[in-house]
Amino acid sequence: MARGETLAILGQNGSGKSTLVRLLSTLLLHEGGTARVFGFDVFREPRAVRPLVNRVSVEASFFKKMSAVENLSYAARFYGMT
Repeated sequence: MARGETLAILGQNGSGKSTLVRLLSTLLLHEGGTARVFGFDVFREPRAVRPLVNRVSVEASFFKKMSAVENLSYAARFYGMT
């Protein structure tokens, strides 16, 4: 996937979509394989990956009450971005 492209992850409940996102955002330990985000190894360089990936959980009712722009703005401030 190149910079600027959009990717959709589709699948039935229980097919691993959320697990994949959690792995790519360094929130889960891996059992094997490799993954890279903007050239950084997700499992060997998690500190470099974390500022590049944002995951907003749908379980958090706080975020559901915010618009998409408010969610992005919140995440940007969390990572020290203007």
